[in-house]
Amino acid sequence: MNAPDDLRPGRRGPRQGTSVTCGAACLAVARLLRDPDLAASLDTDGGDGPTASTAVGRFGILEARVHRWTNGVRGPGGPQLPWPRFWGTSPWGARSALEHGVAEPGTRYDTVVVRFADGRGLAATHDRLLAAAGPGTPVLLYVGNTWTPRHVALIATPPGADASLLHDPASGAVSRPSREGFVARCVGIAGWDIPWLALVPRP
Repeated sequence: MNAPDDLRPGRRGPRQGTSVTCGAACLAVARLLRDPDLAASLDTDGGDGPTASTAVGRFGILEARVHRWTNGVRGPGGPQLPWPRFWGTSPWGARSALEHGVAEPGTRYDTVVVRFADGRGLAATHDRLLAAAGPGTPVLLYVGNTWTPRHVALIATPPGADASLLHDPASGAVSRPSREGFVARCVGIAGWDIPWLALVPRP
């Protein structure tokens, strides 16, 4: 597993440990980007096994902790509507996590729904996402099919990077976000094409 603060196009970042923890994995990576000491504590011998003695295993433990945190009756910011973990990570749970520990202290987030936006609205939202995404102000993007959001990806600017990058937790792939694909509703993230909503830091 490559270090989260070493996300670069063409490299592989951390991968989600289960089929339903894409949102939790994104939040975990975002937190590690802001906390180099925590990231260093995961990086040991480069092993790839599932136990707590490897970087992958310890990332999985962190991911599971985040998932419990976002989906419980009491979330990061206090009482919240619970969400079954087998349905992934709710946008409100993810937003609460971003505002209470994942992003820079004091950062507040907007939930921006783009599923029914026209091309102009999609282009403007894409530009806003990239402008807002930083090491301490990550963006979470929910994508899916025609009927429902099905996957979460992370947009952030790792320390030292000169541009925002997209991290897909399903494969660990790191790439430059495609404005053309976003506007055409063909983002191609883990097999899902349609942008549904994004959690975006307020200016």
